[in-house]
Amino acid sequence: MFKRVFAGACAAMLFATGASAMPDGSYSGEGDGFRLSAEVRGNRIEVEVSTVGCLGGGEGQLRQVGNRVWQAYLSEYGDICVIQINDMGNSYYMQEVQGCFAYHGAQCGFTGSLSK
Repeated sequence: MFKRVFAGACAAMLFATGASAMPDGSYSGEGDGFRLSAEVRGNRIEVEVSTVGCLGGGEGQLRQVGNRVWQAYLSEYGDICVIQINDMGNSYYMQEVQGCFAYHGAQCGFTGSLSK
């Protein structure tokens, strides 16, 4: 019994120390002809996209789903928008996964590169 509890505690500590939050701060960049921005604070994220004829955004929860990979879950408008963010070393790449149309419309999207 002790061995199982101890092994479980060690695994939990290893997982907790292996996970790292996306650094807090302001990020900005370009998509396909539009401007992207994100504000990260702990496990919260706010994203925005803008260009002529398009303005969108939302706020939601940020979760680490892999090594240097996070997903943002926006749920303000009833539909859940999922955005994946990959740490590329010197920048981040943000890409829509599902359900984001209600957050920005047809003229732009949440896909592109971001830098701090």
